[in-house]
Amino acid sequence: KALEFIKNLQQRIRSSREGAALMPLAMIIVVFMCTFICYTFRRDRLEYSYEQIDSNLTYSLLAASIINLNEYARTGNLIISDNAEPTVWDAAFVNSYVRFVDCLKNNLGLNDEMETIKEQGMYGKVGIISYRVYNYIADDAGWHITECGIKDGGAYTLRYPDNTDVYVTANDGMLKITETSVYAQISFTLEGLGNYKLTRLVAVTD
Repeated sequence: KALEFIKNLQQRIRSSREGAALMPLAMIIVVFMCTFICYTFRRDRLEYSYEQIDSNLTYSLLAASIINLNEYARTGNLIISDNAEPTVWDAAFVNSYVRFVDCLKNNLGLNDEMETIKEQGMYGKVGIISYRVYNYIADDAGWHITECGIKDGGAYTLRYPDNTDVYVTANDGMLKITETSVYAQISFTLEGLGNYKLTRLVAVTD
């Protein structure tokens, strides 16, 4: 429609005695329309890039959801832990985190320093602000949640009291943990738009 309007305006200018007077207005309109089209194209491209980053973060979390099959067979609990009660030093948690980082680098096109090497509207370094595993464990007392995580380079384990609801801000809302879940928050820079943070939570299901 924009190009059609410009063509019609050009025809009017050629056929009008006042064509010379309309020429500056026509040029302003042409410049405005070109700027608007470029802006729209760039915005759509960056929105697509953001959605791609979102999807790749989710895929990386799914790949990191490595459960203890022996514990699942014995108790029915889907947990990312070596034993019935998880800790951040479990090999299961460490392997989950390493798998997440490897998949994130591969999916986002990052080098070993977490710097972008693949063009997708993102540049600079990608930071992993936080990585957590929320283990939902059912037992004779009911259930409880044990959180194992790495935040700003520090590792921790947090066991919540029995039958206590745990809520997490992720996926653009407030979510209640009702099953074992994997969480990550990353930071990155979109070209022309600045710094962003993205947080995702993925449930581990059978």
